[in-house]
Amino acid sequence: PLAIELAAARVRLMSVDEVLARLDDRFRLLIDSGRTSLPRHQTLRATVDWGYELLGEGERALFRRLSVFAGGFTLATAEAVCAVSQNEKSDVMDLLARLVDKSLVVRDDRVGAATRMRLLETLRQYGRGRLVEEDDAGLYSRRHADYFLEIAEAARRDQRGPLYASWVERLEDEHDNLRFALETSLREPGEKALALAAALLWFWDVRGYLTEGHEWLTRALAAAPAPTPERARAADAAGWLAQRLGDFATARRHFEESAAIAREVDEPLILARAIRNLALILLFSAEVEEAVTLVTESLEVAQKMKDEASVAGSLLVMSLIAYFANDNEAARVHAEQSAELHRKLGDEKVVAFLLACLASLAIDRAETAAAASYLAESLAISREKGDRVDVAFVLETWATLAAAIAQPERALRLAGAAAALRESVAALPVPIWRAKLEAALVTARRVLGPAAAEEAFAAGQRMSIAEAGDYAAGATLAPDRSQEEGGIDAAGAGGLTRRELEIAGLLARGMTTKAVAEQLSISPRTVDAHVHHIRNKLGLRSRAQVAAWAAEHVT
Repeated sequence: PLAIELAAARVRLMSVDEVLARLDDRFRLLIDSGRTSLPRHQTLRATVDWGYELLGEGERALFRRLSVFAGGFTLATAEAVCAVSQNEKSDVMDLLARLVDKSLVVRDDRVGAATRMRLLETLRQYGRGRLVEEDDAGLYSRRHADYFLEIAEAARRDQRGPLYASWVERLEDEHDNLRFALETSLREPGEKALALAAALLWFWDVRGYLTEGHEWLTRALAAAPAPTPERARAADAAGWLAQRLGDFATARRHFEESAAIAREVDEPLILARAIRNLALILLFSAEVEEAVTLVTESLEVAQKMKDEASVAGSLLVMSLIAYFANDNEAARVHAEQSAELHRKLGDEKVVAFLLACLASLAIDRAETAAAASYLAESLAISREKGDRVDVAFVLETWATLAAAIAQPERALRLAGAAAALRESVAALPVPIWRAKLEAALVTARRVLGPAAAEEAFAAGQRMSIAEAGDYAAGATLAPDRSQEEGGIDAAGAGGLTRRELEIAGLLARGMTTKAVAEQLSISPRTVDAHVHHIRNKLGLRSRAQVAAWAAEHVT
């Protein structure tokens, strides 16, 4: 209330916007030195000084150290960063409780796995000033950066499998702290900023922080020019985000640098990743022969190192090269092999992309039921993962399918929804994918006419991500005699995808949703989504009927 009262007094001299612009320096703004002012108005700093001096020594020390947290903290993070000895760590809980009782620390009302707390920003700035006065700012800022580097690297290691969602939520909660840790690391000598930025690649990618992530990586690369493994990893990460943003020239430079450093410092796995990513850029630039050479080398290196993740990534790129070379059979084989390996590794995000690719192949073969099966599973995974770019790609593929089965309005609505999602994260579609989609929409626009086509596209743009996902998931297929004669089985018995058949088989063994989720390292929500699609495809009403069907048809 005091700060509000003092700020209100400044409106006599400044507009509200000018007051807001100066709030970064709260204490200078709010000081009131007028002779007739009330004592409590004379200075905000004096008020906070008075409260600070009433604290015990341990409370003052913890209060100062907590100022390094930019986005709040939990008890565990406070103990890890603010306590330099076991004795201090054992005191943190009690000291923190006293600061909460004195309203210097407030609890965050957000629901989460651990209670979060924070300093009000004015008090945080005050605490930061006191920390600088004690000459401790550097020490505790470094401890903060070290701690969040450990968190980011643990998240990167565990991003595949059942811990994915919890890590995404954790990093989102800590995003301001991660930003502060990056700023701290950039001011320090060494490669900490490179390591932290590279570790956050997957998080920035899935949450759509593409531009921000690339900016951090660019700054980290500029601050640490030595050709080291960490720089090679960071350059590859910067290349990945640049290509997601549609800046293929910058992506190419990053991947070329990463590959060159990896060769120089003998890091074969970094090399395998960099050259397969470079192969993608060459493919997008129509340099197909060079792309084939690089991805072949990438696969050979990966196989030599016996690294399944790297093998899976190389197979994915080989599938895309084959697809755009019109070798659909090779594309299918490589995509299925890559998807199988990614499933084994628990990387459902990439599986979702590959399923959409397999759907594209099925569309080209006029196997519409198979395409719909692949897309249903792909969409369920992508929605659960929350990756806006991946959801956009799946919606674009759904649009292509809708156009192929003479559903022009649905095709344009889905294309509009995908375009809006891409715009929200500044992620441009790859030109060769965009050309494929636009070719599919030509007939849809002609059938509807210019005005109706524009309205359908705009209606899709107005959809939320949830609405677009529901709209796509509710798609129905027009009768297709070729599918009835056997094409439907391209995705497996009853038109089910491989994952759907797997889940149906587990249900036939009497397993619960939770047990199936644990068995397959996916979430219960994803299992339920698959069961829903299985029931729709087979025309069944209950899980029991699904289990009975699977007992007869799934071996």
